[in-house]
Amino acid sequence: MSTLIELRNEVIAHGPDVGMVFTLDDITKYLNFALRRIARKVDYYVEESAQTITTVAGAAAYGWAADFGRLRYVLDASEARTLVEASQRTLDETTPSRGRPTIYARSGSGLLLYPTPDAAYTLTVRYWALPALMVADADEPGIPEDYHELLPFYALKRCFEREDDAEMASYWEQRWLDGLRDMRIDVRFPSADGPRRIPSVWPC
Repeated sequence: MSTLIELRNEVIAHGPDVGMVFTLDDITKYLNFALRRIARKVDYYVEESAQTITTVAGAAAYGWAADFGRLRYVLDASEARTLVEASQRTLDETTPSRGRPTIYARSGSGLLLYPTPDAAYTLTVRYWALPALMVADADEPGIPEDYHELLPFYALKRCFEREDDAEMASYWEQRWLDGLRDMRIDVRFPSADGPRRIPSVWPC
């Protein structure tokens, strides 16, 4: 497993001028940017999580968990039934109603439920979590070990951009994109259990 200090040293070994244009803290920031970008772009095995929501009568909006990255599905835990996904516009155009939620829409900050709950119901939100940011030198990135090398690729791209070295920035960007593509193919979850959608929401 690679640690933060090892990843940082890998960046430095490829030639960016630390101390003149950017600092070690900048490198750490870029490595963490890469970690979070991977989490949002790739469905992978090691960071699946679940959030339990207990609804409140009259409240339709509920926030994501602090480490929320990407949604898998929403389950009514009591009935072992997945909720159906709709667009927020669809909910806006639907006559208000109260009852046991059967539909949800995503908003920037969380979920909107329909019907608006009329009582306390237990929902389970399955999602891929964002990995914890690396802070201490011994911290390790929360992605599969085979893909730790992607983090320096992205950091090097950012460093050389700061140095106005377009050729090297382009080279490392391509290494980053190629690795991201390979990781997306290799380690993502099957998509068959993704959110169920109302048929009318799909574009024709």
